[in-house]
Amino acid sequence: ARLTAIFAIPARASSILADGDSIQRGWSSTDNMTKWGYLQASLPSSVHIINAGKPGSRQTIRDSAFFTARRIAGRKQIWMQNWGSNDFAANVTAATLFGSDNTTGTRLNVANAKAGGFFPVIETVIARSTYTAAQEIERKAFNQLLRDNAAGLGYSLIDYGDTVYPTSDGIHPTSAGYQTMASIALPV
Repeated sequence: ARLTAIFAIPARASSILADGDSIQRGWSSTDNMTKWGYLQASLPSSVHIINAGKPGSRQTIRDSAFFTARRIAGRKQIWMQNWGSNDFAANVTAATLFGSDNTTGTRLNVANAKAGGFFPVIETVIARSTYTAAQEIERKAFNQLLRDNAAGLGYSLIDYGDTVYPTSDGIHPTSAGYQTMASIALPV
């Protein structure tokens, strides 16, 4: 697992907008610490994390107005996307989730984040034991699309690899899993 910094992340970023599903939100943390709690404890107090993770959600297309409305004047801002877990559980394909051009999927979200003044950082989708073999193939294909396209589309990638993080339900990491994820994301 690694952070692939394709383009320099803004120096002294002062806010991070974390967007995604229940894993982004920190569902199932055993001590109410999410990866964002662990990250916040390791970052300067001037960095503000806004956790917009929504349990049960699938990828949502964010238009540039979404980002513009969340811009804070004078701050360097990062948008971190972690969607896909629920999409693959619903049999969405990697190609559909990623998007075939800049008008759909993750590709569109990256373009809109940039247009809205945010630096995009995309996280790979972690494994879950409840996927069928076909869903796991799609998850791995999506993660490879993220790796292969980071430079061309201009986002940084947090790659959690194919590690199976400790979970209590086969889907959501425990606090130990979130702490490991935070240590991978911390270079951001």
